[in-house]
Amino acid sequence: MVARKDLSVRMADLMHKFDNEAFVLSGRRYKLSAFRDIAVLKLRTGAGNYFDAVSAQGQDGLWLVVLKKDPVQENDLNGILEEIKKLDPRPARSVIVSLSGLDENARVRALQENCGYGMKTNLIA
Repeated sequence: MVARKDLSVRMADLMHKFDNEAFVLSGRRYKLSAFRDIAVLKLRTGAGNYFDAVSAQGQDGLWLVVLKKDPVQENDLNGILEEIKKLDPRPARSVIVSLSGLDENARVRALQENCGYGMKTNLIA
């Protein structure tokens, strides 16, 4: 039955279980705070495309997890980042999770965002 749930609902369920967990991904160690105020969102880009997301309040601020089943292309990332910057309050951390991989240009653009705007953006494929 879990597999029939929407991806964003499954992610929200998973985030409810985090309690200062730590994990290693691609040789890098991450620590996740305990999340509260978890909400499933459907956000719309200026181009009219929708994307699923989960917002959650962590100890280090608001997190936004964007979920994409298809590969993340650079234009997808640009639209997502544009919408994230409009959010109030603006997330302290944003994570973009792609189940199908990501374009190299999208990866480079996300790295540029970390340097230019003070918002941490991670891509997970």
